[in-house]
Amino acid sequence: GRVGLLDGVFGGLAEGERDIFADPDEESGDGTRLRLVLLRDGGLNAEDDTDEPLAVEERRAEAVQTLAERRGVRCDVVTAEGGSALERLASLTAVPDFASIYLALAHGLDPMAVPAITEMKELSNQ
Repeated sequence: GRVGLLDGVFGGLAEGERDIFADPDEESGDGTRLRLVLLRDGGLNAEDDTDEPLAVEERRAEAVQTLAERRGVRCDVVTAEGGSALERLASLTAVPDFASIYLALAHGLDPMAVPAITEMKELSNQ
């Protein structure tokens, strides 16, 4: 992960700036802040005979959450749902996918326009 982000300008070192989601009619001193979203799934390794990799990942996720909370970074946990590995993966990827579209629209961007992909296709066809 990128634990260093917790100390960046949107994390522990955040200064007040305009929040794109703030109500313009309300005076608020809160600026844009980092929010950590942990995607958790204890079920994908359930078929393995060993619980060791799972235990390591659980401890790491808990440590990251503790670091975030100590720095005043809000933390949300999204837990996988579904019976199969594919369903669980889809339940975890849907949340950030919708969030990226919402954020693009909030910034006045076309969420479907990705210049780097268009440029990559052009370079690949040369």
